[in-house]
Amino acid sequence: MSVISLFISLFFVWMFGLSAYHKFANMKHYSNLMTSYGMHSPALATAAVIILSVTELSAVILLCMAVTRDIGLLLIILILMIYATAMSVQLISGHKRLQCGCAGPSSEAEISSVLVFRNITLAALAFLSIVIPEELPSQSFQALCFSITASIFMVLVYLCVQQVITNSQKLIRLKNI
Repeated sequence: MSVISLFISLFFVWMFGLSAYHKFANMKHYSNLMTSYGMHSPALATAAVIILSVTELSAVILLCMAVTRDIGLLLIILILMIYATAMSVQLISGHKRLQCGCAGPSSEAEISSVLVFRNITLAALAFLSIVIPEELPSQSFQALCFSITASIFMVLVYLCVQQVITNSQKLIRLKNI
């Protein structure tokens, strides 16, 4: 595994670990969110949240072991594309004022084409992590330090982009008042 693949994997461990935590800790909120996406049965919505939470947590666990990292990354790609598809279906149906649920229950981010693009970009990043050739071994202490530092940087960039998206949506709503 390359150093680049390692830091991308560490980034996804953070992202999907936090996502699974939010869903487990706020099951009712995410069940209601699933209902707003069109799952009319509360029991089905809750089951979907449990399945998504367990799937995200499984991906995190798979990413933590070198031998299963590629399987974890494939699972990450699948999850991201499911989320992108779900948002796209809602946008095409004209439901533009739905909460995304992307950044936890307190996030005000709504579904948008920008978020669909973000998920597709993240899926491409996960795919890149699978296919990138190994140029530097990731077992050295320096490689580990670099990977952790790069992962932290990716987390900060992700959080900044998420905030920019949320703020731009708020500005658009304010202009429409």
